[in-house]
Amino acid sequence: MEHWEKTYTSDVDIYEAFGAAFDPEGQVWHRVLETLPFAGKTVLEIGCGLGHYAQAIAPQTTSYVALDVSESMLGKARQRNADTANLTFVHADAQAIPLPDASVDLIFGTWAIGAIWPPEAMERAMGEIHRVIKPEGEIWAVETHWASE
Repeated sequence: MEHWEKTYTSDVDIYEAFGAAFDPEGQVWHRVLETLPFAGKTVLEIGCGLGHYAQAIAPQTTSYVALDVSESMLGKARQRNADTANLTFVHADAQAIPLPDASVDLIFGTWAIGAIWPPEAMERAMGEIHRVIKPEGEIWAVETHWASE
């Protein structure tokens, strides 16, 4: 587990290569952009990594908060998105989201929410996600199973 944790929290080049390998044709990328109703909403992305989704989505939103546990990933994301409107990067764990209760319209994560481990950490993170989402809000955990759509 330590090897994977290092890859996903500090090795930006390997993380970027993994991202390209997981979605080489951009199928997940396009499906997320086409399906999720981002426009005019307050959005929280759990596990923003290098900020690829943030760059594409934030300008459509009222406010976009991109959260990641890795300062290395956030550093690169901030560089890439210096001029992106409506975007705030936050260094935090999903188990302690630094946002007010019921303040977010839509929460999503790609290959992030499902990777929170161990189960106790997932339970705490889900509690935080439910705390910050508005009563009429939406939660999207985007994970892939390549044998199906």
